[in-house]
Amino acid sequence: MQAKTERYEMRLDEDLLSDINAWRARQGDVPPRAEAIRRLIEKGLVDNQRQIQFTKGETLIIQMLCDVFKGLKIKSEIDPNVVQAALSGGHMWGLKWKYSWLFPDQVDSPDLVEEVTDILHMWDYIEVGYEKLSRKEKERVAKSTPQFNKADDVTFDGFDGNNEHEYYSVALFLIKDLERFPRFGGERLGLDSHMPRIELYRRMLQVFQPMRSTLAGGDLSASQVIEILKARIHPSRRGTSDRDSKE
Repeated sequence: MQAKTERYEMRLDEDLLSDINAWRARQGDVPPRAEAIRRLIEKGLVDNQRQIQFTKGETLIIQMLCDVFKGLKIKSEIDPNVVQAALSGGHMWGLKWKYSWLFPDQVDSPDLVEEVTDILHMWDYIEVGYEKLSRKEKERVAKSTPQFNKADDVTFDGFDGNNEHEYYSVALFLIKDLERFPRFGGERLGLDSHMPRIELYRRMLQVFQPMRSTLAGGDLSASQVIEILKARIHPSRRGTSDRDSKE
């Protein structure tokens, strides 16, 4: 967080001050008035950035493209008449309502992308390493981690499509559209775990990341697979065989 070094004074009328105080009261921490005003300013700036805005030149180009679109009788989900009406009338919000998939509010943060990529790399190593283990070593994994006593248990679950949608969406984009991590594509592309998984994966990453630098293109050993899989279980609940309800 940047230091607040600039001082700015302002005068407010009673109605606006009353609105600010009412907004403060609705916040969980009831911030001081100065902090509340800072938050409202930041919120206003972010909301403004999310609005659909075009320069005059861009508007002209879009209008001309719409004419070309209609002239060629191109069939598409986008109706050029709607686009032109929105541009001419200043109804930009209408484009967002009708074509929300073209104007997402959420933009992936670098940290989110890095974390999803790390998780996919980790599971790639786990699955490949497990597959290359001997039968005896797999039996050892099963004995040491009873929550994963079947071969199909030692597989990437994906992310919860409802509660971890950002992670799910980034993983799907990486695998399907960017054609990364082909192991998780094809019939496995669903990637919906139907249960929250991110906290489990983070515990596993804490164990896997120090190992990763030592692998040098090699595979995980049985001991390393066991160590990572054990980290999936919450420390206070390890030793149970009830995989999902106790994780």
